[in-house]
Amino acid sequence: MQGHMHHPEEKQLVSFWLTGAFIGAIFIANSYIITYVPGQGDSVAAISAFIGALILGLPVIVRAVRDLIRGELHMNELVAIAVIACFARGEYTTAGVVAFLILVSDIIEHRTAMG
Repeated sequence: MQGHMHHPEEKQLVSFWLTGAFIGAIFIANSYIITYVPGQGDSVAAISAFIGALILGLPVIVRAVRDLIRGELHMNELVAIAVIACFARGEYTTAGVVAFLILVSDIIEHRTAMG
C-alpha cells in the first residue's frame, strides 16, 4: 500500500464525475450528429451543445472559483476562462469539448492516484 487509504467517498466522487462527463459528451456528440439530419436546423444542435457544455463546463468553473478563493492557481483557472470565452462567443460545442478533455484528464489523474 502507498501509506494512505482512499475513502469510498472519493471513488463515488470519481464515478459521479465520470457519469457527468459521459452525459455531457452525449449532448455534445448529439449536437454534431443532429447537424446531418435534414430539417432539424441549427437550433436543436445549439441547444444540445449548450446543455452538454453546461454539464461539462460547470464543474470546471466551480473548481476554478474554489481554487481562486483558496488563493491557489492551477490549470483550472485557464480552462475556465477558455470555457467562459467560448460561451460568450456562442461556441457551445467548443466549450463542451474543452471542458470534456479537462474533466477526463482530471478523472484519470484521480483514478490513478487512488490506485
